[in-house]
Amino acid sequence: MSPSNTLNSSSTCPSLPHSLPFPPKGTLVNALVDQTVCLIQYIWPNSLTNCQILPLKVFVQEILRRSRTSFSCCLTALLYLFRVKSTISKRIGRSPGPRVSNECPYSPILDKETDPTLCGRRMFVAALILATKYLQDRSFANSMWSHLSGLKMQEINRNELVFLSLINYQLYIPYPLFSWWSSLFIHSTHQNSPHPTDGCNQLTGSPRAAKKYSPYDVATNKFASKRKMREASVST
Repeated sequence: MSPSNTLNSSSTCPSLPHSLPFPPKGTLVNALVDQTVCLIQYIWPNSLTNCQILPLKVFVQEILRRSRTSFSCCLTALLYLFRVKSTISKRIGRSPGPRVSNECPYSPILDKETDPTLCGRRMFVAALILATKYLQDRSFANSMWSHLSGLKMQEINRNELVFLSLINYQLYIPYPLFSWWSSLFIHSTHQNSPHPTDGCNQLTGSPRAAKKYSPYDVATNKFASKRKMREASVST
């Protein structure tokens, strides 16, 4: 069974070797960031660009840190991304003109004619929003996700609806499938190998050097404090 078919199946999953213990927290967090970057690059291959913005790895780190995303929410978001991979690949293949890749500017808002599915960063944020809303009793309002990501709220709303359409509103993940997916992550972390596919290149670059060009500045204080973030969270 191919990975794409497996990830859309509610029945059986390929067997994995004997279970392994969770790695140390620091190792787990770093692996989660690295493998998120790997999957985004895998679905949205880099295109030639002169854009000088925050590296994808730092972007993922900041989104996960600022949103305080749990391990299970991030793994669920990655599974959602893998589920829509084939649809997005078709859109990228038939897209006219320059692509909006994971290396293109994250801001300002895309124009109404631009397909947000061509941007890996936007789709990752949309998947993360949906995973958080689905799994948690209380989650951030979209206005808070706008503050966290640097996107305008109308685009957050639009991207969320686009992703829901891509995944056909199928947010439920059977427990055996999620157990297999998380076990695959743990095994790949212990083996220090990319996940879920081999051959993914890691981004390089200094966050300090990229910061001055970025519309997503990690040094700014414009984002809400923890207290305000808690006040802004709403029931799903």
